Amino acid sequence: MTSTGPRLQCLYPDAGTRALELEGLYLDECWRAGAVPGPEGCFVYANFVASLDGRIATAAEPGGSLEVPAAIANPRDWRLYLELAAQADVLLVSGRYVRELGAGTAQAGFALSGDAPADLLNFRARLGLPPRPAIAVLSASLDLPPAPLAAVRRERPVLILTGAAADGARRRALEAHGCEVVVAGQSTVRAAQLLPELAARGLRYVYAIAGPEVLRTLVVAGRLDRLYLTTVFRLLGGDRFATLLTGELLPAPVALRLREAYLDQDGGPAPAQLIQVFERVWR
Repeated sequence: MTSTGPRLQCLYPDAGTRALELEGLYLDECWRAGAVPGPEGCFVYANFVASLDGRIATAAEPGGSLEVPAAIANPRDWRLYLELAAQADVLLVSGRYVRELGAGTAQAGFALSGDAPADLLNFRARLGLPPRPAIAVLSASLDLPPAPLAAVRRERPVLILTGAAADGARRRALEAHGCEVVVAGQSTVRAAQLLPELAARGLRYVYAIAGPEVLRTLVVAGRLDRLYLTTVFRLLGGDRFATLLTGELLPAPVALRLREAYLDQDGGPAPAQLIQVFERVWR
């Protein structure tokens, strides 16, 4: 493992007492033991990078695709994104992301694919995990291109979670490419139904990287256990953007507790940023 630049300053819980290397921050072999599963037997965590004004994705023009802005995307945050993937049993992604992969417009392929850092694969091997986490796709419509799923199916399991009303012909086409299709809701996919399906397959540590719509599904259902958020110290503006959550106000505010915070700055061309970890407040 090589250094990625300056050290982090720990702000919480041990403010001012230690500095840490960024690489390896989330590669604690006891991480999973300390991540207590929820009622369905899954521990669900999500990760985002955002600007100071809350943009996680922007579009260059009206009707254009939303993408993580180059002004906040950076290799240091990406390294942490991959480290969190290294802890996962399964990556929870959206149908939209799979369609972008099929169209060649996705910003990156599935985490820990062929270009995965060797130290992360070695870490998983030490834990007795498969080389790569499985993929779980949320798609009520099953409007998914089979090619990217067939390609990733050669290196890891692919599970597609859909609603009972999904098109039968689309389901059969995906199953013909080796994907397992499971009903986890009616017209939409429900968190309380998808998580038992994952747990039953031994996929208990769930890394949700599917965007704000899926995050909302998890939050409303009370199934988000931990949120990793990197806030880049840049203001972007604009009126074509996505933020962490979409839709109407939540039925009730969801309380989170700060678990860890690190200041990452003086990184040369890399932007200064605050790395934060929040966990659900259990009542």
